[in-house]
Amino acid sequence: MMKTKTLAILLFCALPVFSQNTRKQERLARRAADFLVMKEQAAGRNFEFVADQALPSGGSSVDLFSNPNHVTFRGDSVFCDLPFFGRAYQVDFRFQGGFHLAGIPNEYTVTEKGKSIRIHFRMKDEFDNYSFNLTLTGPESATLTVSSNHRSTISYWGTIRKNESENAKP
Repeated sequence: MMKTKTLAILLFCALPVFSQNTRKQERLARRAADFLVMKEQAAGRNFEFVADQALPSGGSSVDLFSNPNHVTFRGDSVFCDLPFFGRAYQVDFRFQGGFHLAGIPNEYTVTEKGKSIRIHFRMKDEFDNYSFNLTLTGPESATLTVSSNHRSTISYWGTIRKNESENAKP
């Protein structure tokens, strides 16, 4: 009887240790799988970034819940429609008040840094040159920073998702 109680106590004490190791292994396996998904999305260029908040330099964050926006990656092309909040240093009379770009980026690089993936690309239109830095930090979360020659730098926090249809218009 004493041996059974001792064995039961030992099993009861050891069970949380085994359970913690299993949870930790599951968490590590999930993170590794999430990283592979992010890597595939960056390499395949078939995903979309949708901003939830904007953080203009020198200003407070702006909630973008009711403001439609996106940066869509489809093959070699990028389609960008983001609002801009901040300071414009030089404005053309045809200025639309945001980042509205579509086309093939001048430069597109993907680098891995720790547990995140950084996508850097450059685009330009007839008025300005833009530098985009998109950092994928989770399977669905990302941060985008946009720099421009004629506007202050702005960052966006949001989510990424796989494009539903490759032929759909952005």
